[in-house]
Formats: sequence, structure tokens, C-alpha cells
Amino acid sequence: MANDNANQNTDKKNSGKTVSPALARSVSLHLEGKHREALKELNTAIENGEESAEIFSANARVTSWLIEEFSRSASARAASWSDSGRRRLIVLI
Repeated sequence: MANDNANQNTDKKNSGKTVSPALARSVSLHLEGKHREALKELNTAIENGEESAEIFSANARVTSWLIEEFSRSASARAASWSDSGRRRLIVLI
């Protein structure tokens, strides 16, 4: 019974709120694997004054995903380099 009441309260809270079109497009792009485009959509929304918690949260999630992807890619490339290539990478860092 308590769960039913919690679900009804959640439904009431969300029923009057519309989802940002930019957020919806961003989520769709992210799910399609177009992460940079999703981030551009969110950044444009922020620049246009859409400063909701949902927009900032989505922006942080997509940014975090892109950073992790870059890190995985860099690690994979570094693992395939020769010892001299690794030394150069260390010097650059």
C-alpha cells in the first residue's frame, strides 16, 4: 500500500512538468551513439537559458561518458605502442 502511495505522489509531481525538447533530442542522440552531438544540443540549450537541473545533469553525464571513452581509447592506443612510444607519451604528459 505504501508503494502505491509513493507512485501516485511521483506521478502527481511529474504530471504538470514538460520535458525540454533539447533534453529529449539530446537523450535520443546519446542513445544513437551520437554523444558529441548530444553534448552540443545540451550546451546550446544552456546558452539559450535552459538552466534546469535535468539539463545540467544530462550535460554532466554525457561529458563524463565522453571523458571515459577518451580515456579507454588512449589507454588502448598506449598499450599497443612500443616502449619508445610509451616513453614519449610519458614525456608529453
